[in-house]
Amino acid sequence: MGRKKMRTILSIINLLGIMTLLAQENFQQYLLSHPNQNYYVTKTALDEYYTTHPKGRGSGYKQYMRWAIETEKYVYPSGEMYNVSARRLAEYSRFQRTLSRNQMRATHGEWLFEGPNEYILGSGWAGGIGRINCITIHPTNPSIIYAGTPAGGLWVSYDSGNSWIAVTDGLASAGVSGIVLDYNNPFTMYLLTGDGDGNYTASIGVMKSVDGGITWLPTDLSFTIDGIVVSAYKLVMHPTNPQILFVAASNGIWRTLNGGEDWTLELSRPCTDIEFKPGTPSTMYAAVDTGFYRSSTTGDTWILDNDPEFPSSWSRIAIAVASTEPEYVYLLFGGHIAGTGNGQFSGLCRSTDSGGDFVLQSNTPNILGYSETGQDSAHLNAWAVSIAVDPLNADNVYTGGVNVWKSIDAGVNWNILSHWEENGNTIGYTHADIHALEFNGTTLYCGSDGGFYSTYDAGDTWIELSSGLANMQFYAIDIQDDILCGGAQDNGTNQWLTSTLTATQSRGADGFACLINYNDTDIRYQSDQDFKYQSTDGGNNFINISPDTLKDYWESDWIMDSVDPDILFVAKREIWRTTTGGVGMSAWTDLNAGFTGDPKIRAMSQGVSNRNVLYATNYASLRKSTNVLDATPTWSDKTNGLPGTVLISDIAIDPTNASRVWVTFFGFSSGNKVYFSPDGGDTWFNESGSLPNIPVNCIIHEPGSDDGLYIGTDFGIFYTNDNIGDWIFYANGLPNTIIKDLDVEGGRIYAGTFGRGMWSSELYSSCLTDLTLTPANDPGSPYFTGVQVYHASNSLTSTRIIQGGFGTDVHYFSNGSLTLLEGFEVRADNLFEAKLDGCPD
Repeated sequence: MGRKKMRTILSIINLLGIMTLLAQENFQQYLLSHPNQNYYVTKTALDEYYTTHPKGRGSGYKQYMRWAIETEKYVYPSGEMYNVSARRLAEYSRFQRTLSRNQMRATHGEWLFEGPNEYILGSGWAGGIGRINCITIHPTNPSIIYAGTPAGGLWVSYDSGNSWIAVTDGLASAGVSGIVLDYNNPFTMYLLTGDGDGNYTASIGVMKSVDGGITWLPTDLSFTIDGIVVSAYKLVMHPTNPQILFVAASNGIWRTLNGGEDWTLELSRPCTDIEFKPGTPSTMYAAVDTGFYRSSTTGDTWILDNDPEFPSSWSRIAIAVASTEPEYVYLLFGGHIAGTGNGQFSGLCRSTDSGGDFVLQSNTPNILGYSETGQDSAHLNAWAVSIAVDPLNADNVYTGGVNVWKSIDAGVNWNILSHWEENGNTIGYTHADIHALEFNGTTLYCGSDGGFYSTYDAGDTWIELSSGLANMQFYAIDIQDDILCGGAQDNGTNQWLTSTLTATQSRGADGFACLINYNDTDIRYQSDQDFKYQSTDGGNNFINISPDTLKDYWESDWIMDSVDPDILFVAKREIWRTTTGGVGMSAWTDLNAGFTGDPKIRAMSQGVSNRNVLYATNYASLRKSTNVLDATPTWSDKTNGLPGTVLISDIAIDPTNASRVWVTFFGFSSGNKVYFSPDGGDTWFNESGSLPNIPVNCIIHEPGSDDGLYIGTDFGIFYTNDNIGDWIFYANGLPNTIIKDLDVEGGRIYAGTFGRGMWSSELYSSCLTDLTLTPANDPGSPYFTGVQVYHASNSLTSTRIIQGGFGTDVHYFSNGSLTLLEGFEVRADNLFEAKLDGCPD
């Protein structure tokens, strides 16, 4: 039997093995093979899987919980999947078109970045700023580096990573999985949207800029609302014809021959990596769900070409080619151990004849796991598998999973170069979960869940280059006096002062809600996906205050009583109360709130004028207690009168009257955004007004105001009060990203964003008499994009440059004079309006 025939038979066996594995897949594998399956069918299958499989490191459980909680907010109650990113963008564009014709006009704040963009490690073990998905080097100036993030858009450094600038703040909640520059004209750039590795942000396709990233416009590859939900992984440009580009995505391999004007689906199988053969770009390689594909026709046709040397199963393949040995092809296989929920290093194979035949170089130690000796059996499966080859020596291979490893003999033997634990590290530190390894000459750059790193000496020394990146993904925030606190995805809980942008990071993994004692700010509380913690020394040290009943619950809320800070309420599968700050063996009491169906309680709010009043929601229903401080509180359902087609997101109570309550809603149900009850939830009134059809994630009542309300949405913040009568867009200078949490403290409103850190603005006030807008006081100069609305009652003067293209919409209103002086400019493809019009009443 010939070798090629044997390879074909074994390829079929490998495919059958993968099909058998579908029932045993963890999250990333399952979602890749079931991209558009009904949410509740997927959730049932994965809940069942994780009932009998481990949930710890390497299992994919953390990524599953993130996806499950976020996705349900958008697809409830049908569970039918759609492209949320495309829907969000469509609603944002619709909002832009109506902005100048509705009542959303006023002085709209002036948002300033509050941090963090640097960190120091506190009581945690693995510090960082935020996840980096991809890295690209400028083709003619190697000191210019681009980094793509999952929810904070594209960033550029002009000084080899020592400082960073956000480039795409106007694109609605943009994730970036790929960026390429035209090597003949680097001002022409292409951006692949979405978050392939995390499946958190669906791709809306490829965007293009012809002015170096200042203005972005869509290409013909646009994934629509009703189309398949696409996870995009990689974007590559033909090495001699910059008009030819390829996208590797969950729905296949796409190609354009004319710089993005037209795209063709060339292979309709999920693809996570793609490469050209050095010197012979007609030969290409692709990592697909069923294995290794080759093309000899510049991607026009593709052939499955698995080899007998390949491992029997895998979760994801990463490809690397060698510029000094063009015939070399390396394949890194992330594995999966059926029945255990864990994966490991399945093997590294090398071909020396352009992918014709492969040899298994090694499958031990476990270079994708946590152990510094490679002796564990865990890795990140399809979440993070990276490989790079030294451009000067084709036998020097670098891999990234949890840590970075190196082989100097083509993958036969391995030495660890960096380790995921920062405390006590003698190897070299890069934050866990490596998503990108890219060479820039002899310098190797690493993008991980914690930020951006480099080594100039082949891994002997690692330098953290995340300073200036502001891409932290906050779940929840708390502000007390001048102390800021926030729980973030992959980067624990962070606390810092308003006078600095540098946070002290404690704990690790995902950090959730945090609290600061208002009587004694040295007493602080933090949480992660497993436990609740208390510190009595300002956050330097923490103790676990979670009994088993409070363990293992994702993104749970907790609140502090407004009079007695030792009284805490925690939302789990039930509401629990402590009167001792959580300290003590019998510290917690189950309050038996009586939720039915899915009992996971997501949000709570307690009265201030009447502390016995507490409202809570499990998203689907709302329940209330009027004696929550009693030993055995009673509860009543207050859902009647609220829309049942969207999930409840948050609750706000009037501090002076606990019977006056507002609730907000997730989802895209037009007109169902904010409801108000004047009588403790017995009757409800829709106060959505002219809000755009965008999910509302959080709400806060401004104390001492005429019902001043701020809401955080999927693309910014809106405000209303009794005098305005409708909602205004309150977002000048605020990046166009998801707002997860709001807080009011010290005369300012604070916003925790999911991808762009924490921001603050002065509270609402009537518009200014005279207003001068210059480049010096532009909050986002030089790259700020997005909606901006400015109002003056007497005069408005401007010398600013309006730029940004897609997502930019700038409005100037003045009742007296409006003057555009020398230096003012509106660049092509931007929306701008200047109008003589007075301030709203």
